[in-house]
Amino acid sequence: MSEELRAEAEGIDAEEARARALAEIKRQAPWIDEESISVQLVEEGERGLLGIGSRPARAVAFARVSEPPAREENELASSLRAYAELIVCNIAPDSHVELSEEAETISIRFFDGDLGVLIGRRGQTVDAIEQLANAIAHNQEGLDAKRVTVDAGGYREKQKATLSYAALQAAKRVTASGEPQALEPMSAYERRLVHERLKDYAGVTTTSEGNDPSRYVVVLPADAD
Repeated sequence: MSEELRAEAEGIDAEEARARALAEIKRQAPWIDEESISVQLVEEGERGLLGIGSRPARAVAFARVSEPPAREENELASSLRAYAELIVCNIAPDSHVELSEEAETISIRFFDGDLGVLIGRRGQTVDAIEQLANAIAHNQEGLDAKRVTVDAGGYREKQKATLSYAALQAAKRVTASGEPQALEPMSAYERRLVHERLKDYAGVTTTSEGNDPSRYVVVLPADAD
């Protein structure tokens, strides 16, 4: 038995709108294969002048999904599920856990209920949950353990879209002015996303400066000394 899911979302640009629509489908059916989701841009949006007359971009995502697969978990996956369910039980009792395993990663997703408490301010809680999940994996399987990713309500996709936009805007300013651009302080996860987004961007390079929790990314001209 299957059903069709539909999700509409807005964003400051087309990329963010698509990412949010995709994230909403994945929130509704965490087990779904991302390649089976169709995302269409229905409105480009406009930035306006000084914010006047601006209009958000809109996208719609569609997917046909079946029932969640039966669980067949190894020892590590079972331990991670128990860990995630213990967190839910204590701080977000109306939320649920979905766990999936791929060739190189194990994904834990929280959905429904009070997801804000699981995400935390600027994603600090979901980052901490992910760090502890990876510690569990390394403790059980050593250096060969699969990487564990943790998400709550599609937050990671929205976070990625927002950081991607900020990184690209900084890169454009650097190539136009030739002057370095410092971004706001970020977590290690967020800094990694920015470095990854700009690693192939022509004319710029990136570095991290400062000390945690105030460490930040600086975007520099590629030929800077």
